[in-house]
Amino acid sequence: MIVLRIVSVVVFVSCCIACGGAGSKSTSTSKEVGAPANKRSEPTGSIENLLAEMRADPEGASEMYKGRRVTVSATVHSADWFDKKSKGPHALLQFNNPTKDTVAAFFGRRQAKEVLALKKGDRATITGTILYGTGKRGEPTTLGLDDCELIESK
Repeated sequence: MIVLRIVSVVVFVSCCIACGGAGSKSTSTSKEVGAPANKRSEPTGSIENLLAEMRADPEGASEMYKGRRVTVSATVHSADWFDKKSKGPHALLQFNNPTKDTVAAFFGRRQAKEVLALKKGDRATITGTILYGTGKRGEPTTLGLDDCELIESK
């Protein structure tokens, strides 16, 4: 019986250490976009700030924000489904900003009809998970989003 209690205490302490302590609160604060611990949560800053960081340091910002969920609204450049064996269609959206940043949004099959109905010039709002950010310092950025959901289009 005593051995069982000792084992239980050791397991409990191990779990507490692995989880960051029993009831401890983090005192860390951050103003970074996407700072939440849950990788699938929405970033806390604006998409404009995220794009500015991507332009300033594409590799660093891409790595920092990879896996975070974002919601963006931009103008549709194109929507297509080149390879029907892929998991779904994609759309290219362009921001109406001086650098003409672009979003490459990859959708699943369940919204194929809605995505393929998007026309150049439509305004679309989507939510997706950041895959990457590409570009050279100071040049337009392409933000790749996966697992996208079309929220609204006009």
